[in-house]
Amino acid sequence: MTGSNTEAATEQSAKIYVTGKSSNGRGIFVADLQNLAFIKIPSSLNPRRISYDSKEMKIYWTDPSDKLVYRADMNGTNREEVITPDDNDRSLYVKNILYFFNNGIFFKKNVFIDIHYTGKVTSITIAEQSRTLYIAHKHQRKVTSVSIDNVEGNGPFPRNQTDFVTDLSSKPTSLEVDETEGFLYLAMGRFIKRKSLNGDNDVEDVYGSSSRITGISIDASRNPPRIFFCDYKEDNISRSFYMDTATPFKGVNVTELTTHLHDLELRPEKWTDVAYFKGSIYWTSRDPTGIAVMNNYDQDDPSCNITVPGFRKLNRLLIIDNQKSWPGSWPTGSNNGQTSLSQSYAYEGDSTNSSSSDD
Repeated sequence: MTGSNTEAATEQSAKIYVTGKSSNGRGIFVADLQNLAFIKIPSSLNPRRISYDSKEMKIYWTDPSDKLVYRADMNGTNREEVITPDDNDRSLYVKNILYFFNNGIFFKKNVFIDIHYTGKVTSITIAEQSRTLYIAHKHQRKVTSVSIDNVEGNGPFPRNQTDFVTDLSSKPTSLEVDETEGFLYLAMGRFIKRKSLNGDNDVEDVYGSSSRITGISIDASRNPPRIFFCDYKEDNISRSFYMDTATPFKGVNVTELTTHLHDLELRPEKWTDVAYFKGSIYWTSRDPTGIAVMNNYDQDDPSCNITVPGFRKLNRLLIIDNQKSWPGSWPTGSNNGQTSLSQSYAYEGDSTNSSSSDD
């Protein structure tokens, strides 16, 4: 429940985007945050990570099928490629081939094949003040940047990338930017690290988990900023935490959020992403395929609920405060890609209840 008319208006104008798969196939889906009635918008073959530029009101997303980054209007129209693939990146692979002979003996021969490889783009984030898009490249273990400013001299999209940080100790999977303190945060396997946006200093350790970190988000309005993250273990145990960071960095104390979810009738077993928005925490999960939200997360009695929309798979989410008018109109077509809510499970303090919705 919001506490003021201003907060209520903000909640009503907020939009939630998810990437995933429904009965209408893979894509990007968007809904009002209040009702979660999703519609599918135009995108690409297999969109994954998604970000937003409020200055130009553009959404950005990655696609592992073609290793590119796209951008479009908020309704998915006017799509264009953002980056030029790095054609100079080539890798030498060894392919083992088995040969069978009549005498029953197998002989193995190593065949070296030079394969053109542009790498897998695993995450993106936007620094709006500097008009910079940061791009994580998993296999090259690096982060690149590209200007998204439409000033004269930048030229049309797609644009060439510039290396921001290279030779990382492990593969980067999630990025989040904090322009207030001037850091880019990287999730790399079981670790969270950060790098100064001005390029100075080495990559700095922030946190080490016992599990693979699957998503990070940040509340940069706090002093010091607060980071939220979720992780996943092979035994189907997912957890989520938050921690405050400071400059200079002096170590962290983490607080677990998932302890409050144990009383839910339906508890997700695999978090895929986390997002902070206006005092609440949102997660996407794959088992079950749903969206969870926690209000008053830093209080003793937070309220939690899990909504299970009609998705077959959910990957990533993005929540934006859209107080401007939509550019263009919603896409039209059969059912508009509508995905209805099926069930919602709630937890308020010590009471648990479940309800269904046909919205």
